[in-house]
Amino acid sequence: LEMSQYMAVGSPLRLAARRARLAEDGTNAFLSGEVRVRRAASAENGAVDIKTDELKLDNRARYLETERPITMTTERHTVSGVGMRAWLERERYHLARVRGRHEP
Repeated sequence: LEMSQYMAVGSPLRLAARRARLAEDGTNAFLSGEVRVRRAASAENGAVDIKTDELKLDNRARYLETERPITMTTERHTVSGVGMRAWLERERYHLARVRGRHEP
């Protein structure tokens, strides 16, 4: 499965996974199997690349969530953890049990 999630500003998110289930009302998607979320850099946002095994997407709230191991790479950081909550419109990411590397 491949899909795009468009934001109010900036580049869209590109989501890919081996499997996906969509709620009947279309508000939630459950992605599993080599899940990848990418967003290209633009004038309004930085680039991000997220990898995990499972992910829940709430389309209305523009929200991502997983309890699985995750790696997130930006232009200056690589962060790994177990569990993540992300508010996409605000570009706010909360990872649990984190290890990271920062490149100045």
